[in-house]
This record gives sequence, C-alpha cells and structure tokens, in this order.
Amino acid sequence: HGARGTRPADEGGRSVSRASALLELLTHSVSAGGCPSVRPERCSPMDVSAEGATAHGAETAVSPRATAAFLLRCARAPDRFFYPCNAKAREPRDCSYRLLRAGGAGPVTVFVAECAYGEGGTGWRVWPCALLLSCWLAANHAVLPLAGSRAIELGCGLGLPALTAASLGAGDVRITDCLPKLLRTVRRSAARAARPHLVAAALLDWDQVAAPDEAEVYSTEQGVKAAQRKEAGPGGGGGEDACGVAPLPAGDRFDLLLASDVVYSLSHARQLPAVLERAAAPSRALACLMVPVRSEAHTRRFLDELAAVGFRVRLARVSARWVEAVVAVQLER
Repeated sequence: HGARGTRPADEGGRSVSRASALLELLTHSVSAGGCPSVRPERCSPMDVSAEGATAHGAETAVSPRATAAFLLRCARAPDRFFYPCNAKAREPRDCSYRLLRAGGAGPVTVFVAECAYGEGGTGWRVWPCALLLSCWLAANHAVLPLAGSRAIELGCGLGLPALTAASLGAGDVRITDCLPKLLRTVRRSAARAARPHLVAAALLDWDQVAAPDEAEVYSTEQGVKAAQRKEAGPGGGGGEDACGVAPLPAGDRFDLLLASDVVYSLSHARQLPAVLERAAAPSRALACLMVPVRSEAHTRRFLDELAAVGFRVRLARVSARWVEAVVAVQLER
C-alpha cells in the first residue's frame, strides 16, 4: 500500500530510487503473456449450503472459516488468485460474508449481490484479491484510519472491500466502476449496508482521467463497457445515465483508497496512479492495493507511475505465510 510522499520504500523502510526493484505483490510472477494457460482446480468459499432465498435467488452465507479455508487453498496454489472465487455456470446469488475483526471487536456481515456477466463483465463475481483485501481490512481495522474516513474503491467489481470498509466504520464510502449496470447491482448491496446513507455507487471511467494506449488489444471487457455506455446514453438531470447512476464529482477527495486486481494492461498501469492522485486527499491519504503480478512489465510501470505522482510505496510479497497471518483472525472462533 502507499501513502502520499516523495519516495517509495521497501518492506524494511529503506528508500529505493525506482520501483523496478520489484517485489512480487501477490503471487509468483507470470510471463508477459498473461495468465497461466492451465486453469487450476476450482475451489470456492461459495461451496457451502444456501440459506434461505430472496427475490433475486438463493442467498448464500459465507462463514469466516469458509473464507479462511478458501484463501489458504489459494495461498498453497497461487495461480488460483488469477481466477474468480466462483465462476460456475449458475444464476447470480445474493451473498453475505461474515468477517471477524481483530481484537475481539465482534463480527461484521457484508452483503454482496452478484450479477450476470453482461452486466458486470469480469466484475460479475467476487475475486480472491477482493476477498483477501477485505480480510486484511478486518485484521487491521484498529490501526487503519477507518473511523469516519472518506473511502473510495476503484474498479470495484461487486465492491466487497468498500462494503467491508463501510462495515468497519468508514464514514463516507464511494464504490466506483465504469459499468453502469454493474453499479446498479452494487447499489443493491449498498442498500443492505449497516449505514446505507453513507455508501453510494458512482461512475468513474479511467479513460476519462488518462487516455488509454491505443496500440493495446483489449478484451471482451471493453466490449461490455462499450455496449452498456451506448445503451445507457445521457440520462436526466444531475448527470445520471439511464441506469440512474451519477458520475463521481471531479473534485471529490478521499482519505482511504482501495483497489484489488485492477492492473490488466499497460493502460491500467498508467491510468490507476493518475486516478489515485486525483482522488487522494491532499493532506494525507492511504491507498491499500492488492495487485497480483499478471505481467512484470505492467507491474513495474504501475509502481514507477505511483512514485512519479508522489506516492510513497511500501511493498509486501503476499506469501503463504502472509495469507496465514491475515486469515488467522477468521479462525479464532
């Protein structure tokens, strides 16, 4: 994670001149070609029985132990971090994640609604990095500037980390993505938050903050975005689109910035630091980012750009031991 400053630092606090002195952020490095070609064995915290039903389908309760067991399996087979927690062919579910807080402060329950791929793109399911970041927030809530803070999640997917931050005491939370239909689903989740009046979804398209690299080949994710924006079109007053989701005001600033598994391309490596700089509170801001190394070149560029816009970067290699320490809280009861 990083704070606004002048120079990056490694785990021991020593200054480093360039982010090219790279520590693996999450898992073993992969080639510049991207994800491994062999899909790992599926495992999911969703492999528990559904409890009850809602108007949107079965609601699944995910226990702290199920979350910990899943992340520990991922830690033993790190390639598993490159795939969603559950991508099985099934209807979207409403899910409730119960997370234990360090220090015996009591559990929090975070409601997350899933959606169809055409609505959420790759954000249609929770990903391991989002789940791990949420556990990390719960394990470190006492030492993080959560209470009363303004928090934002960038490239939110289903928004689990931001919703977790809200449950842990963040005072004003914005959950952002570029897909209007996805954000409509996120709003349903926000309505079930402990303090729903303090949680809101907002449109934020990184392409409007920093232009993408035209030479890059984009995936079907870009097609989902283009189709949704075309369908939504301009909406009514207040800048809302046809899905009723307003854009994030350009002047909004935040104390806590969250993102997980959002660097998929060189464009993302350039754009995310620019978005973070624009959204960070000028006096003091903390960015907590869970970023798997899908490409060493992209990750190095991302870290260089963070340092260039004034963030002091602290890196941690998320090893099996690191994961064990984070999820230990979820195994206490």
